[in-house]
Amino acid sequence: MLTEVGHREVSLRRFAAARYEPDGPGDGHLAVHEDTLDPGALDLADLILQHTPPGRPDDPRLGPPRQWAAEVLDRHRSCALAALVTGPDSCTAVDRTGRAWELTGHGLDPAAAASALLAWRAAHSGGVEPAELAVRSGGTVHRVAVTPSR
Repeated sequence: MLTEVGHREVSLRRFAAARYEPDGPGDGHLAVHEDTLDPGALDLADLILQHTPPGRPDDPRLGPPRQWAAEVLDRHRSCALAALVTGPDSCTAVDRTGRAWELTGHGLDPAAAASALLAWRAAHSGGVEPAELAVRSGGTVHRVAVTPSR
């Protein structure tokens, strides 16, 4: 993932592999699905994702989002953020400190919303958390609500 971060906007460009990323501005991070066919990529991932089955945000195999995220972050020490996609427009993202956010953005892949949050937090460490991010993907800007989770 190649990102460019502004005050309240994050531009995302996805690439299948780092070798396909163009030279130029932006910061990169590696987002990997937990069920990847290349398990070695999990050890390099900045963001690890998992999807609950449709209509089952409380899938007993994964447990609650915070529990799943804590286990993933414990197993993969290079991972900064774990995101459990709980619906077509939503996910729960958890960082290493245990802080969690509910991300909701209509028309945007929740995995992309998690990547945008990771990029924004890296660029604005210590800053005020946004209540909403504008995420540019392709030629479209999506609004993503960022709600602290308890």
